[in-house]
Amino acid sequence: MFDEPLKVSQAWFLALYRKNQKAHPRIGIIISKRIIKNATARNYVKRLIRESFRVHRVELENIDLVIMTRKGCTLENKVKLQKELDTLWQRLLSL
Repeated sequence: MFDEPLKVSQAWFLALYRKNQKAHPRIGIIISKRIIKNATARNYVKRLIRESFRVHRVELENIDLVIMTRKGCTLENKVKLQKELDTLWQRLLSL
């Protein structure tokens, strides 16, 4: 996945993707302790990403997807976090 991925970049997220041979999309989530120090907060962000993926799963093609958090991703503004995820999915769907 990390050899020659296609990338979609946002302010708080980076998505690496590649076509797969399956009939459905798959997701992987990477959140570093350096970015979000608190384990509870990291798990919350993972749940948000998985739920958002579940909602948009039908629209996605057969791709393998890895979502990584970037510096500045915090839980202080949960509305902005959700908007960043929605924008990420829209950019992925437009490709």
